[in-house]
Amino acid sequence: MYNGHRQLWDELKLYSRTHVFSKKWLTSVTALLYYLFLLTPSAWTAPSNDTVASRDNRDSITSYFYTPYAFGTQGKYNPGDFFINGGFGIWQFSDNRKIFDVPYEAEWKHTWESLSHPMHAIEQFGVKEWFTSEIVPTSLDLKHGQYFPNYFLHVIGAGMQSRKMEEWYRYNHVPYPRVCSIITMLCEHFFEEMIEDGGGRGLNEDPVSDYYIFNPAGILFFLNNDVCRFFSEKLSLNEWSLQPSINTLNGNLENMGQFYVAKLPLERTRTWGLIAYFGMQELFGVTRTFGGDKSLSITGGVIVNSLGAADISTSQKAYTANLRWSAGAFYDVKNSLLMSLVVTGAEHNRFRLNVFPGFFRVGALSPGVFIDNTGEWAAGLSVRYCPLGVAL
Repeated sequence: MYNGHRQLWDELKLYSRTHVFSKKWLTSVTALLYYLFLLTPSAWTAPSNDTVASRDNRDSITSYFYTPYAFGTQGKYNPGDFFINGGFGIWQFSDNRKIFDVPYEAEWKHTWESLSHPMHAIEQFGVKEWFTSEIVPTSLDLKHGQYFPNYFLHVIGAGMQSRKMEEWYRYNHVPYPRVCSIITMLCEHFFEEMIEDGGGRGLNEDPVSDYYIFNPAGILFFLNNDVCRFFSEKLSLNEWSLQPSINTLNGNLENMGQFYVAKLPLERTRTWGLIAYFGMQELFGVTRTFGGDKSLSITGGVIVNSLGAADISTSQKAYTANLRWSAGAFYDVKNSLLMSLVVTGAEHNRFRLNVFPGFFRVGALSPGVFIDNTGEWAAGLSVRYCPLGVAL
């Protein structure tokens, strides 16, 4: 790094440690204002109740990603479901998932410290390594590939989530839906970084990158209607997350995870296409549409088995993903997932069958069910309006 750049970096780091981020209340206000900056003036105006609207007004309230179906992943979608699946998603390759044993206070403090001293956190990690592995793609090597989740999960995935959450709030007549969506995303992102931190990593550059760069970038990206139209209509981007449940026998959180799907039609009739299912595992395959709105997809790929220390001389805090094979089959109606079966070579994620509400009925009820093996077998039930099910 040139002397001029080094001097500028040192000044920014010193300023962040002694002035801007020195008071906790000022940090929270700064972060809140930073996210509120993402709001356009239209966010503060309640949507029109007019049934006849101009083309521009229709575009401003079009629902690109949320559809209020009574079945599948769309029927299960709500802020609580999103918060649990996203916040605890890192636990998919953990055998200790007891939500009441988490050192929340320590994790809060560590994440807060990292976000309060971003320059110092980045320098401890290594400025060059941070820039080349998290910001600018320079290598396909996994140990330098943190940009993969940054761009695909935080920009595209979380960006889509922010727009879908806004559409959910608007459909349910919550005032100022964009404001509520931004606040929901802000809180979930912070909680997610807490759980990923684990309470023992000290200053960490990862929440700095996610919270201050990639998550806001995703929200900004999906404020644009043309972007939403492209991802919704051309790629069928949406969320196919799981059905989190509490195991009443051991207190573990079961069957949680945030996943996304994208489909690329191969011909005009949209009968055959390519599919990508991504989150803590990346699956690719083919999808076949039949009966007008039903689809069956067969996929294969890799899943994260664990996170291990990366062999990088410039940083002792870099992590890389250890991967295993994975395969999955998916059945959806109108891009709302109704059933999925995933088998893998991962230690804590070997088998998972999910049947979502709407697939079958028992009298007047249509529950969701799952069976999984994360080292031991578990089964559970979920219902549409409750973000947390019950498992045994």
